[in-house]
Amino acid sequence: MADRFAGKISIGGHVSNGNVKALIKAIYTEGINLYPEWSDKIFSPKKKQDLINALDESGHLVLCDDQSRNGMFDDLEDSLTALGVAWSRWSGSYCEYGAEIVWWQPGMDAPDGFNCDNDGNELVAVEPVKKAYALLRHYFSECPGSGDPEMSNDAMQQLASIITEVPVLPPLEFEN
Repeated sequence: MADRFAGKISIGGHVSNGNVKALIKAIYTEGINLYPEWSDKIFSPKKKQDLINALDESGHLVLCDDQSRNGMFDDLEDSLTALGVAWSRWSGSYCEYGAEIVWWQPGMDAPDGFNCDNDGNELVAVEPVKKAYALLRHYFSECPGSGDPEMSNDAMQQLASIITEVPVLPPLEFEN
């Protein structure tokens, strides 16, 4: 039996007219709420205009459920991916599950993501940060003016290796 806890998914990108019905069916089948209604108010769009009317100020369709299976929406995520519609999901932490943000956009082979706190802030391992800090401290404090750009580049590469570049989720757009 799966644990049930909070999850929120934002949907964006392009939806062709031929995929609107499939998108509506996927949302309906998931039995999910329109954010910020976390429970007991299932979003049941019937036509494209219902989806358009539900877009948030960023142009995304944001859905949520405080009792989603493992904080995810497996069937909806699979359907969106198959339809070529971009999405980004936050799952809260619960017992042994850490919070995470996962996303997919057209052109990606598979979803990507990172661990985060319950506010959506990325969590990183401390050791790479310590190594980069030591390099920068040495470069700026212990050898001021040393002019060793290699040390600075090493520190920047160390920092870049731990930062996750999250693509911007485009607004949800429909063909006219």
